[in-house]
Amino acid sequence: SGTLALNWKADTGNANWIKLDTKAQTIQPDALPGTIKATVDSTNLSAGPQTAELNITSNGGNVQVSIKVVVNIPQTAELCALQSPSTSSLAFHANQGANPDPATQSFTIGVSGTCPGGVTITPTVKTASSSSWLVVSHSMTATANSSATFSVTIDSSALAHGTYSGSISLAASNSGTQITGSRQSVSVSLAMLAVPEKLPILVVSPGALTFNLSNGGQASVKSIGIANSGGAPLNWTAAFDAPSFVSISSRAGTKLAAGPGVNDDITVNPVGVKAGSYSAKVTISAVDPLTGNTVSGSPAAVTITITITAQPSTEQPSMQLSVHSLTLPPANCAHNPLCTVTITNIGGGTLNWNVGTPVYASEQTTGWLTVNPAGKGSDDATLSFSADATKTKIPCGQTYTATVTITPSVGNPQIVTVYFTINCLT
Repeated sequence: SGTLALNWKADTGNANWIKLDTKAQTIQPDALPGTIKATVDSTNLSAGPQTAELNITSNGGNVQVSIKVVVNIPQTAELCALQSPSTSSLAFHANQGANPDPATQSFTIGVSGTCPGGVTITPTVKTASSSSWLVVSHSMTATANSSATFSVTIDSSALAHGTYSGSISLAASNSGTQITGSRQSVSVSLAMLAVPEKLPILVVSPGALTFNLSNGGQASVKSIGIANSGGAPLNWTAAFDAPSFVSISSRAGTKLAAGPGVNDDITVNPVGVKAGSYSAKVTISAVDPLTGNTVSGSPAAVTITITITAQPSTEQPSMQLSVHSLTLPPANCAHNPLCTVTITNIGGGTLNWNVGTPVYASEQTTGWLTVNPAGKGSDDATLSFSADATKTKIPCGQTYTATVTITPSVGNPQIVTVYFTINCLT
């Protein structure tokens, strides 16, 4: 815009990713303005914002222009792919009979990536045998990042007892082109079980056992009957809850056929066991070995009641009295003197005894002597002998005599003689 020619130069410093179409020029007065075209080459640039400075120097002054560029990385499309199925195998069990088919099972399989128009998934069934016992639902279409569910059913009406295997192959295509991950596979197994006309039935008897034993006696054995009143065999087990001196002969049995069955023996060994009451329990459980199902009648419990008594002594009891003669202290008519006699069993076993009624001397007053306890008793005891003159009003100054006979269960009767004198008041 001046009167002299304008000479200018342009550069971008170290920003070699910017290309200039003109780097220097001379503009005459009143001539058209000059232009600079800058081109960006982002080939070697990192993603994100980039900056550079365009420096223009001239004889008419200097100018600096900032250049800012944002570099974006182009997104690449994710491949359309078939994922693995939700399970790699399916197992079925079927029983021969009028309605043998097992319940339907299913699995899912997904599709990922960019799949314009969706993906068609086609299942193909293959079995080791020629029969068409394995059936899967028809082809399905799934959109990207979704899944399809296939149902698998079994037609076992024509199959014999045995084991069968097969597989389901899954192919996937997008717009007629097979996609990544195609094909996937799911294996299938089928066990055909032969069901007898009559199922096994567990029968256990008796429902209770009772043992009454002495801890000095021999071991005792009683049996629990385990039978099968059904048709097919059964397997049984015995859960045993009992004290250590009680044992069981068997804890399990297999393939018990219908018929009389077997005995499971319970042994109680009372030797050295403390006298008392004890209990035990046997629980018999049974399953069908073909199906693993619990059979009818299972479980069955047998309760065991055990009474252990002490070993009786072989030695006879023998009664000993502490004294055989008592002299009650002199007393006036208002006093009630008392003495004691101790009964001791110096033998074995149990001593039973009987205290008789006092027998008084002839022509003497009666009723003044009391023995407590009186009558029958057992084991060791202390008898109290007391006199009371107030009730009988016996005269003073005289000695009175009475006898009490104590008869033991084993041995001869023994007599206690009692003397009692009442002093006269002066």
